[in-house]
Amino acid sequence: GTDVFMLYMSFYDDSISAASTSDVQDRLSALELRVQQQEDEITVLKAALADVLRRLAASEDHVASVRKSAPSKGKLHFVNHSFLSFSKIKAGWIRNSVPCD
Repeated sequence: GTDVFMLYMSFYDDSISAASTSDVQDRLSALELRVQQQEDEITVLKAALADVLRRLAASEDHVASVRKSAPSKGKLHFVNHSFLSFSKIKAGWIRNSVPCD
């Protein structure tokens, strides 16, 4: 009886070990896939951030050029962090809504 029990336990241990190995391999594959997906997402986020920074720089350059070319007799006003034309403010219109400092 003891030999049969030992044989059964040996087989049982091997099947558990195989199942454990399979489970570990499945988990490893899932983690590798997740890492790859996160790397892809990081790449997309970096590209989006670079685009936002380029747009922000262009916007700041635009505001700076508008400030330089603006007449100095109060024709331009900065209200609520937006560039507004004085004549359009009187009429209640906003000529541009460019964020500024």
